[in-house]
Amino acid sequence: MKKRFDYLDLVLIGVIIFSLTFLGVYFYFDKPTQEVILNEVVKIDNITICENKSLVDTSECLKDYLKTFYNYNLSEKDSEYNLTRIKEVGGVCWHYAKWYKDNLINLGFNTKTIEFFGNDTGHEIAIGWTNDLRGGEYCVLDQLDINCVKLGNITKNETN
Repeated sequence: MKKRFDYLDLVLIGVIIFSLTFLGVYFYFDKPTQEVILNEVVKIDNITICENKSLVDTSECLKDYLKTFYNYNLSEKDSEYNLTRIKEVGGVCWHYAKWYKDNLINLGFNTKTIEFFGNDTGHEIAIGWTNDLRGGEYCVLDQLDINCVKLGNITKNETN
């Protein structure tokens, strides 16, 4: 006996294939990875999340982002500065000081890096400050350690 072709079976198979394809695409492509979530929420590469904040808040914002990929890697001591590479393999204090400096400059703050040396090693940090040093603030940005000082109303002592 020969079985005849049944359209109901074809529709059922089509619905199953469509459902599995839809679910596979939804779970594979529509769910953002952690990196995509960071790029969408933090948008640190164009620094929008850290804009229009005080120096203290900006420094903390930058540190919070840096924590997501920070990896102190002494073997990268002599490599060039490249954010993609730092995210992949890490870096040393020089890389992170330069990263802070570049971002603070882009956000409108004054900044410089300072390096200092002991007998056999050195270290580099970034310092950022506001234009108004009579009530402004400055921050020392040292890898994942941020120390900020709010300056009081500094007045010049005049002697007669």
